[in-house]
Amino acid sequence: MSVDNSAHIKTANLKGLALKDFFKGAYALANCECCVCNTPLRDAESVELGIGPVCRKKYGYTNAPASNVDLMAALTILTTAQIDMDVFKYVLANKDSVRMMNNILVAYSTYLMGQKRGAEIVKITPAIRAFGYTLLADKLEIDRTKHKFLTIGLTSDLFFRTDNRTIINEMNKYLDLDHKQVKGFKGKGFVLTTDEHKEVAEWLCAKHAPRDLVYINGGAAILNIDTMTEPAVIANYVEPLNKHNYAYRLEFDASLSATVFTYPFPCPKVFNGLRVHGKVVPEIVNGYRYKQTILRTPDEMALAMWLIAGELNGNGSAYVNGTDVPMPLQSALPLPNLMSAPKKKTPQDIKFRVWYSSARSINVATPVPWDHDWVRPLQGDLKKLGAKFDKATLSWRLPKATENEIWALIAQHSPYTKCDFPAL
Repeated sequence: MSVDNSAHIKTANLKGLALKDFFKGAYALANCECCVCNTPLRDAESVELGIGPVCRKKYGYTNAPASNVDLMAALTILTTAQIDMDVFKYVLANKDSVRMMNNILVAYSTYLMGQKRGAEIVKITPAIRAFGYTLLADKLEIDRTKHKFLTIGLTSDLFFRTDNRTIINEMNKYLDLDHKQVKGFKGKGFVLTTDEHKEVAEWLCAKHAPRDLVYINGGAAILNIDTMTEPAVIANYVEPLNKHNYAYRLEFDASLSATVFTYPFPCPKVFNGLRVHGKVVPEIVNGYRYKQTILRTPDEMALAMWLIAGELNGNGSAYVNGTDVPMPLQSALPLPNLMSAPKKKTPQDIKFRVWYSSARSINVATPVPWDHDWVRPLQGDLKKLGAKFDKATLSWRLPKATENEIWALIAQHSPYTKCDFPAL
């Protein structure tokens, strides 16, 4: 089965095009390959059927005549589109062959692309549909439009592709959708799975590309924002806070089950307040490059807020889990529990230990004396019991027989008793 090139050749001659360049453009324009051998197609009937003439003959496909042909409607559309008169006359001369007329229009479309008049193609694609070649019209329109809504397989989902950077950014902003590659489609786009997604995409096209053609519902159209209702997701959108505008930030991290506290450096009042009253200091945690201040209890959170209020002095806000929290004067806040009722430290917290060092000896490691007034009197009485300082363990060694006297001295001088220590 041979391919009839006469429509393409004559149209090329009418418009003064070199055949080599003309046919190259025609293949690119149709953007279609044979489903059997992958040969590029540009004949109207081959594009519509998706299979070339050689493969149709080889595998027994018949050339079904185009259905739903409305010749008068097609010619009316071409008249309105004001195509070149010599091409229009050529179409009329072949009104007895639908395939021939469509090939002439494909050839004319190739000429328009070469003249940088590709936008005019969408004016003649309705005529191609009226001739019964819907798939051919779709392929011509899809490549001529900057914004496309394409069906994904047999689903109701749509693949929305656009090259407008503003539309892409606002799709991410309002819908938080990924701009990604989808198998079976060229370029990156958005997968629209709900009516809300489609409504927002159409409205953004109408707003930011009011003069551009949009391929939607199987055809190319210009969307008019004046006839559309602003989507609720856009109308009700609240711009998220930029946390980097805040000097003091408290953000809950689910992976840590704790709050990460960020504050300026240096900030000695906040740093020392957390260290002294909450024993909170910056630490290395997974997922962060630098040391972070981690608040793990409500009391530590309250202490941090109280310290922030003292720094801001009523003139600023803190960023707390995505919200802006105005900070009052420190005097207006209750004193944090960690300051008003500090938790009693255990002996282990202050490195106060008692243990058996041998079958006949007991050792006592006292805290550093400059942190606690009761340490030196305790050490003095331990010496009276015969304590010797053990440099290896930095503790006082006494006979095991003096254990009861040792516990009595600890209870007398320190805030601890035997019950506060681990069992020996």
